[in-house]
Amino acid sequence: PETTIRYVLPVGVKVEMSVYDVAGQRVRLLIDGRQASGSYAAVWDGRDDAGRRVGSGTYLVRLQAGAFEQSRKIVLLK
Repeated sequence: PETTIRYVLPVGVKVEMSVYDVAGQRVRLLIDGRQASGSYAAVWDGRDDAGRRVGSGTYLVRLQAGAFEQSRKIVLLK
């Protein structure tokens, strides 16, 4: 299973996008670096930073882009 997270940057900024479990532990770092303005898509394949498949459940995707921060819940089903 995989999910695609789409986002738009109006200006170039440092971007970090991570996936967290319900306990608040980071599961996967998807993006970490500066990006130019534009439309982007990040894909999470249901694996953690070590490449292991994570269990079904609710996860939180957190996007930080400059001073902007937003989190969204996602549900991973196998």
